[in-house]
Amino acid sequence: MADKLSITTRAYANIENNVAEISLSKLGKLSEIFQCSIDYILHYDERKFNYFNHINNNEGNKGYIQINQAQTGFRNSEKIKLLEDLLDCERKRINLLEALLRSHNIDF
Repeated sequence: MADKLSITTRAYANIENNVAEISLSKLGKLSEIFQCSIDYILHYDERKFNYFNHINNNEGNKGYIQINQAQTGFRNSEKIKLLEDLLDCERKRINLLEALLRSHNIDF
């Protein structure tokens, strides 16, 4: 990903780890790479949280609890659109990761 953004691996790691801020131009490039809007990237965690809550616990659910989606305040059409966007973005991310593995001759 760092290569695609024309930055060093270290600079990209700093962005991912919230050590450094991402520039607007790099954010635009990410939206092109993942083929989603800048708004989608900026609000991804917020949207995801409205559907899923990941917590650590010892009650047998392996740290995963699904929130009642009826309580999020979204209409069904909005929920469907968000889930479709999330699925589409994740599929593109998988394709990019597979290409990265292939480029390094890593079998998967």
